[in-house]
Amino acid sequence: MPIDGKRLLSYAVPEIVQDLTVRDTILYALSVGLGADPLDRDQLRFVYEDGLRALPTMAVVLGYPGFWLREPEPGVDWVKVVHGEQGIRIHKNLPVEGRIVGRTKLTGLVDKGEGKGALLYSERQVIDAAGDLVATLSQTTFLRGDGGCGGRRGGAGARSGVGRSVPRQAVRRGFRTGRSGPSCAICSRSLASGLMGMLVARAVSVCGTRRGPTA
Repeated sequence: MPIDGKRLLSYAVPEIVQDLTVRDTILYALSVGLGADPLDRDQLRFVYEDGLRALPTMAVVLGYPGFWLREPEPGVDWVKVVHGEQGIRIHKNLPVEGRIVGRTKLTGLVDKGEGKGALLYSERQVIDAAGDLVATLSQTTFLRGDGGCGGRRGGAGARSGVGRSVPRQAVRRGFRTGRSGPSCAICSRSLASGLMGMLVARAVSVCGTRRGPTA
C-alpha cells in the first residue's frame, strides 16, 4: 500500500535534548579510529581531555532523533528503509560538552514510482547551550518499499557541487585494522543511541591496548 505523502511530511519529528559529555566526545573520536597512535599529537587533541577538541563529523550524531521512521504515524515500511545521503554544514566549532538540542524537519518527498521506492529529505539543526546554531545536517532516506505515492512533494534541494573541485588540502592517514574494527562500530552506534556506559572496555582496545590471556 503506498504511503500518504501529505501525512508523512506533516509528521513532527520529536525535538531531542542531549547532555553531551567529554567522554562522549572522546569516544566518538575513538569510534572513527583516532587515538590508534598514542604519539600522534594531531590525534591526541581529539581523544585527550587536556585541550580537547570535537571532531566536526560528530555533528552527525548530536541531537539525533533515533529511528523515528519505525513509529506507526509516518506510515513507512521501515524494514525497507536505507540511508542514502548525508550532508553537513558546520557553522561554528562543536562543543566538547554541554546541552545540545536537535531539531529535525522533513523537507521533501520524491516518488520514484510504484515498486521503485521514494526519497525522503530531512534537515536537522544542532543548537548549543547558548542557543547558537552549530551545524545543519541534511539527509536523504531511501524508502524502498514506499513508491507510488503519486508524484513530488517538496524540493530535493540544490546540489552543492562538493567533490567536483580540487581539494585545498589532502591528508592521508592509516588506522589499525583487525580487533579495532568491531570496537569502532560499537562505539559509534552506542554514541548515537546514548548507551555510553557499555563502551569502556571496547574503547580501550581502539587505543591499541590488548589484554593478556586470563588464567
